[in-house]
Amino acid sequence: MIENLLQDLKVLILSGFINAQHAHELIFSDSPNVAVIVGHLSIASSYINSAKSIYTCNKAVLERQELEDFFHLSSVFIDEAMDNIRTNHSHQWSDIQFNRLKDSYRDVSRLLGIK
Repeated sequence: MIENLLQDLKVLILSGFINAQHAHELIFSDSPNVAVIVGHLSIASSYINSAKSIYTCNKAVLERQELEDFFHLSSVFIDEAMDNIRTNHSHQWSDIQFNRLKDSYRDVSRLLGIK
């Protein structure tokens, strides 16, 4: 059972991070498309929140600070990017928060064996 939970976490976290990464790349592209960026942020949020649900329901066996940090930093990045889109502000903080998320993802990928 634990192996199934870990596999589900891996797939959801990887998919969520890939979509967050795509959103980040598009934010800083030469011709950013807001609808596509918001789409990637929404998809990232969906995957990551699904992973967080699995984690929360199985915290007794899955609890790790690396996962707590990743879920928190994912939310911070997505909220920051969405706020900057909504208010038409610079994405300087979106970039900072994404880099923090990327560092956290590295820790989680090592923990879970995500390639």
